[in-house]
Amino acid sequence: GSLKKGLESVYQAYLPRGAHPFVYLAITIHPQHVDVNVHPTKREVRFMGEDLLVEALQQVVTGILDKEGGSRTFTTQKLLFGATATGGTGGTFGPV
Repeated sequence: GSLKKGLESVYQAYLPRGAHPFVYLAITIHPQHVDVNVHPTKREVRFMGEDLLVEALQQVVTGILDKEGGSRTFTTQKLLFGATATGGTGGTFGPV
């Protein structure tokens, strides 16, 4: 969706060609501002004011990446043997 495209457009300047960013994003939003009737399996949702959300997200991520000075050095974390990746719940939108 538009969040994915927005993030990819920011990371395009930082990642090598063909690489894609991995972002964990938890958004807390009032249920009335979410449209879940976009995809039959509910794999995609839309947000009221989604353009503003994407723009704000791009500004925050760009600010964070600019602090790194364009070094293209990124922190990675490997899962330990037998560990599983799990999603979190809740969260807020804004600067980290």
